[in-house]
Amino acid sequence: LVVLGFPCNQFGQQDPGSEAQISEFCQINYGVTFPMMAKVDVNGKDTHPVYQFLKSQPQGKGMLGDAIKWNFTKFLVDPHGKVVDRFAPTKAPQDL
Repeated sequence: LVVLGFPCNQFGQQDPGSEAQISEFCQINYGVTFPMMAKVDVNGKDTHPVYQFLKSQPQGKGMLGDAIKWNFTKFLVDPHGKVVDRFAPTKAPQDL
């Protein structure tokens, strides 16, 4: 299992800093050891291609459609690139 983090500043401007600042904040405050990717948009006209793909898959749809509602929405993708499931921000990683 590989976890990837994609910072996004579209939710209450929670990630206004640079990618390096966000990564450092996550390491210090949350003990994050997984790779942090570039800051991206997950909604709107500038949605990153990764999120365009994730949200376009049948299992990538949320309860209210494809829009990401808040940070920490999680997607489980199998080794072949198929989206297996999407989890709400409130779902704890250890409960996946």
